[in-house]
Amino acid sequence: MSLVLGFDLDVGMFNSQDRLKKVLKDNRGRYTITKNGYVELDLSNDKVKEAIKEQIDQLKGIKEESRGE
Repeated sequence: MSLVLGFDLDVGMFNSQDRLKKVLKDNRGRYTITKNGYVELDLSNDKVKEAIKEQIDQLKGIKEESRGE
């Protein structure tokens, strides 16, 4: 979640439950958690779309190399 949604985590927090609570609270309205535990992003939310775009833009510099097979 943190990469796709661009969550800002406080490095000083080391309790994983506290970090999860903070991320969920800070990003309320950007996601839905289904009854079976799947996290679904709200793709109509402009902040979600912008975070996805930023992640894709960061991948543009990756060069694919062929193994020559």
